[in-house]
Amino acid sequence: MEDSLGTADTALFDQVTLLQKLYIEEVEKHRLDSQEGQKFRDRIETGAALSSPVGANVEKVIERANRHKHTLVQTRELLFAYEAEIDGFSNALASLDDTLRNEKIISKRLEDRIRLLNSEIGALQREQESERRAHVLELFDAYSSVSQVMSRRKARKSKSVDYDTLHRSSLFDADWYLIEYPDVATAGLDPIKHYLNEGAREGRNPSTGFDTIWYLTSNPDVVQAGKNPLLHYLRYGKMEDRQPLPNI
Repeated sequence: MEDSLGTADTALFDQVTLLQKLYIEEVEKHRLDSQEGQKFRDRIETGAALSSPVGANVEKVIERANRHKHTLVQTRELLFAYEAEIDGFSNALASLDDTLRNEKIISKRLEDRIRLLNSEIGALQREQESERRAHVLELFDAYSSVSQVMSRRKARKSKSVDYDTLHRSSLFDADWYLIEYPDVATAGLDPIKHYLNEGAREGRNPSTGFDTIWYLTSNPDVVQAGKNPLLHYLRYGKMEDRQPLPNI
């Protein structure tokens, strides 16, 4: 819209410039014709030109001067009309500029408000996720403790089988586990035993290919059973088409 107004203003300005030039030319012609007519009148009055042809020439000059005067008046009126139209366009353009400026200010305020709200929403979502993860781990720890007490008689054999299962699985990376959790390495603990006894209940991951807390959160039945999440996935979850990571 601003480009179209600019083009209109330029065209009008060119027309006004042309009219001003014509106006000046007409004024000059009118002045010259008036001077020529006055000379003829002076000659008639002084007797320097009393013949009939001279009188006819004077009338022609006067007639031509009158035509130029009429044209001059029309040109002047048209010039004023164009100048008024230019003023109208200029006022409209100024009003449009003010409107656009106000809209930009309002848009900036809305964008700032949206960013603030998104930031607050993100903080609330992170807080809720943290609370949910903590709650899931708390429940899992409780159910896991009960499960261990109930199966204490079979604990030794079961732990050996569980250990071998994780040792053979590509989803447990012992080297990664020790690097990711240096407290385990510093204590000189076996990474598989640590994950079976404590790591899963603390929400630690066995590798980059398995998310302990996400699996528990997505499968509340595993939480209630108090089963190690990775062992459950390897023995049941994979066949049941459960996922080890989000968005897979």
